[in-house]
Amino acid sequence: MLPTGKSIFITLFLVLTVALAGCAPKAPSKKNQLRPTTLEKGISVLGRRILNTIPDRKALVLLEPFKEATLYDEIKASAEIERMLLDLDKRKKYSQMRLISTADASDKELETADYIFKGVISYSALPTKPKQKYYRILASLADRKTGELTARESIWVYSVPYGKLELPVITADPRAKQKVIEVINKEKITVADIKVDARIAKAKAAYREGQYPEVRQILEELINSAGGNVLDAHRMLYLASLKMDDFAAAETAFFNMIKIGFQNTHKMPLLFLFESDSIEFTPSRFQEYDIWIRQLNAYLIKNEKKCMHIIGHTSKQGEFQYNMELSSARAAYIKQRLIQQAPEAGIGARVTVEGKGETETKDGSAPDSDQNMIDRRVEFELFNCSM
Repeated sequence: MLPTGKSIFITLFLVLTVALAGCAPKAPSKKNQLRPTTLEKGISVLGRRILNTIPDRKALVLLEPFKEATLYDEIKASAEIERMLLDLDKRKKYSQMRLISTADASDKELETADYIFKGVISYSALPTKPKQKYYRILASLADRKTGELTARESIWVYSVPYGKLELPVITADPRAKQKVIEVINKEKITVADIKVDARIAKAKAAYREGQYPEVRQILEELINSAGGNVLDAHRMLYLASLKMDDFAAAETAFFNMIKIGFQNTHKMPLLFLFESDSIEFTPSRFQEYDIWIRQLNAYLIKNEKKCMHIIGHTSKQGEFQYNMELSSARAAYIKQRLIQQAPEAGIGARVTVEGKGETETKDGSAPDSDQNMIDRRVEFELFNCSM
């Protein structure tokens, strides 16, 4: 039998241990992690989880723009997510940590940073409720020097703003696609071209501020130094030239995009997008798409042994058979515009069309909205003509 004093001590120790265990912070359960929330609350949780894994409270962290998974590009939510994450360094816990956007980073900061923080926005089925779709935001933290992952987190939110699409969609850029896949598949992050990505982010920031001459200067320097094969640089140069009413420069930049895209993947790197239930170009895009038609013609005329297959698509809005017909009509409309642009070139004999309706949606939501604009598209594939 234990002495009375020792018995009391052991009893108090056990009671205290149980009490402390009950007060200890619990890790969020898997079920809670799969519960959708608002974008603001979700990003606050996501950011804190990632930053809490960094042992050095004085670390320099580069924040890359979050990409949408089907567009391989930023949407309106990307800027909001970046703002919310950058606001975290106002909290006392992170006040010594330097979280900086790649668009604002100096060359020295791009070189000496400790980590890269990047993410992807996807519209996906909730694992616990496969028939319900929400927005999953995945984030990866990687070592700046090696690209090795040091942390990875995800949250689910009810909705994210897409905004009107001003940037032409690039879906056939293997470089952009790979950077999204890295995050989704928990792969090592590509760090070799961080300076290229930073220059493009800087150009996009200047573009949003209406500083078009600065955009042109950033991108021309980048194209000259990177060998001219950076598709996104030519895209932004095209847009800035349009804003400056320099249509000759815009057409040159667009032709370069076509050339790079077809060389890389045998697909045109940009998509014609359509309004709901429409086969014609929208008034806001008419001048732009007229440039696209002219340059597609120029490319086919210059490459006379190449043929082109045009594929039309629709969203899931509407009846299946109607959508098949609408998608075929969209592809046929583009072919008609190509022929009208240069009837003497005989391009029509080298162009075929096909409609796939709603069978290959990338987003798959309904009704039609900014979110599923990528489903209302026309794509182009290039191949050698049979002799």
